[in-house]
Amino acid sequence: MDRIDLQVEVPAVPYDDLKAPRGARDSAAMRAGILKVRAIQAERYKDQRIRLNSDLTGAALERWCAVGEGEQRFLEQAVRRLGLSARAYTRVLRIARTIADMEDAPTIGIDHLAEAINFRTMDRVNQPQA
Repeated sequence: MDRIDLQVEVPAVPYDDLKAPRGARDSAAMRAGILKVRAIQAERYKDQRIRLNSDLTGAALERWCAVGEGEQRFLEQAVRRLGLSARAYTRVLRIARTIADMEDAPTIGIDHLAEAINFRTMDRVNQPQA
């Protein structure tokens, strides 16, 4: 499972929610947001062989997904508590970079990391204790 970037458990939707009016965010708005993020990434990586955050590896991952000391401590705790593999750690960084891009944030913050970790729900099964 650590080879899959986003792992989200989706519960059944109650009938009352199904018949309720749709939310404010429609497909067109979601598409516009995705295109915005793709444009940010295209500009960032224009002189490299990278197209998307999902392509980041090695030195490029370290450069574009660099985090501060507080973020590093947060990540360390998450790795220890959740028993994240090296592959899962890398995926969390890539996802956090994308979430930061969605918010036009130049750097990855703890909130971006926390959201990215929440997309790794399957990594939480059988967590070792630190």
